[in-house]
Amino acid sequence: MQAQRTVSSGICEEVLGDHLRPIASELRGFEVVDIIAFSRFEKCGNIKSMVNSAAEQFFKPGAFEVLDAGETRLVWGSVPEVVFNMSFRSTEMTVYFRLYLSGSVGGVTIDYIECDGFDVNSNKLPVYLDGELTKARLC
Repeated sequence: MQAQRTVSSGICEEVLGDHLRPIASELRGFEVVDIIAFSRFEKCGNIKSMVNSAAEQFFKPGAFEVLDAGETRLVWGSVPEVVFNMSFRSTEMTVYFRLYLSGSVGGVTIDYIECDGFDVNSNKLPVYLDGELTKARLC
């Protein structure tokens, strides 16, 4: 198994972000104060339930996993930011990443990519990731 951050990581983050867009939209339907409370009080089960209910509308069960209670950033006079530490798993690939939500914007940072049978140094990694995410979709 190979694992590392590659030159293609920025493009992979764009690919992953595009696929996560509907999940992020669904998560914005929850009250931000509830998400903050669950995160601060380390109610991982509640956060996992929220994210799973959002993800399983678009992706097969188990494709995405919340790894912990995440983080929240609250500063007086600014918009709260919520960070979900997550993974995407397919039969050939695992991607560890952070999903950021703040106000009307969001973002993705890939921390680590593991691949079986595929060279993570290949410039085709973003295409491979897109294919794996597409296979994990429900429709």
